[in-house]
Amino acid sequence: MSNNQFLLGNHFLVNWGGTNMGFQEVSGLELETEVASYIDGSFPPDAAPLKKAGRSKYSDKLSMKTGYCKGDDEMLQWFLDAKSDMTKKSDITITLLDEMDQPVITWLVRNAFPTNIADFGLNATSNEIIIQSIDFAHEGVTMEYVS
Repeated sequence: MSNNQFLLGNHFLVNWGGTNMGFQEVSGLELETEVASYIDGSFPPDAAPLKKAGRSKYSDKLSMKTGYCKGDDEMLQWFLDAKSDMTKKSDITITLLDEMDQPVITWLVRNAFPTNIADFGLNATSNEIIIQSIDFAHEGVTMEYVS
């Protein structure tokens, strides 16, 4: 029997450009390796293709959700700046924390910029917080377990 302790996904930090932001949900942290197939001419014609690891591939969309705060236009400003200036990319670090607030896993999302911002929750019969959904394009994700 293993002594592994399962991790909970409800305690994490998101940092971009030196700013820590609170998010209720992060999705799209996917890492994938393409598989390259080839047939070696020295093998019999009916031999199965050889497989090897190819290029890294990442999810096309990183999404985050957060409650909308009055007067907080930092993400909207980044969205508008990135539309007019492609140098407005920033690394995003997402850190999963354990129950003692210690880092367990860190994802580094390289050269990200917001591509879509949507506000949800306009309903005259509800008193729920408006949730803002933000999608990001990026140039790769790395994942590291912290010891």
